Amino acid sequence: MNNIILKIDSIKLKFKNKEEDIQSLEEFSSQFERGFYLNEYPESLKNTKVIMYLHSNLGNHTFGFNFNRKDVEWGHYLVDKLVQKWTIIWEWFYQSHIDSKINLDEEQSEINHDNLDWMLNFDEKNSFKKIRNEKLYYDHDLKTRVDLEHSLPAVLEVISQVDIYAREK
Repeated sequence: MNNIILKIDSIKLKFKNKEEDIQSLEEFSSQFERGFYLNEYPESLKNTKVIMYLHSNLGNHTFGFNFNRKDVEWGHYLVDKLVQKWTIIWEWFYQSHIDSKINLDEEQSEINHDNLDWMLNFDEKNSFKKIRNEKLYYDHDLKTRVDLEHSLPAVLEVISQVDIYAREK
């Protein structure tokens, strides 16, 4: 395992349509009656690209993927998988709800534990013990270890921006 540890300072999402116009998260979300998180996406978004700008201790990086790309293992659109994955990690790490910061009760903690257990099943680079003791998570999408204490506030910020549109409308 490499010794490089990513410390995420901020994440910004933009969306590029087939005409190459780039929209902010707010502009893109306004197209949907109920937000875009976990929705079935119309065919018109087939050529839309998600552009993720990541600022970290390792510099600025830009990642892109098709908006309607599904993750085979998760069965969700990739953007939804990212929100779900990091929500599970955040809630397990802090043992509280991501949006209210209220501590998880015993039942919710067991559910969150099961969700993380499912996520870590067949994952040779991550374990409960490693995540808890080292405060690091190997992100297979970014292909590096992520410092959770430093990075989770930035992750929370982008999740709040994506998920708020689904809840507000």
